[in-house]
Amino acid sequence: MIVLKELAKEEGISQKELSLRLDKDQNTVKAMIDKLEIKSFIKREENKLDRRAFSLFLTDKAKKNLPIIKNYENQVLENIVKELSEEDADKFRSILEKIRKNISNV
Repeated sequence: MIVLKELAKEEGISQKELSLRLDKDQNTVKAMIDKLEIKSFIKREENKLDRRAFSLFLTDKAKKNLPIIKNYENQVLENIVKELSEEDADKFRSILEKIRKNISNV
């Protein structure tokens, strides 16, 4: 899902650029892309500037399903924090975001 969300921000980036943005090694990202391509969520196109590289794009299927995926993620998060006060839920979301950023900096 992180691959789809990142490509939704900017389509046409290379696999290498995607690896950098996700802070994952290129082999891991390639495996993720391969699986998403098999499921018809991503398509690779030859990069016009560098024929050795491919540009990555979301398919119509991915674009159609992204809101569903995001909605599911929001429902899961809301379910996790449902017993917390609004203040505690906001703190939790803030802490979770900081943890995500810290993990990506490791």
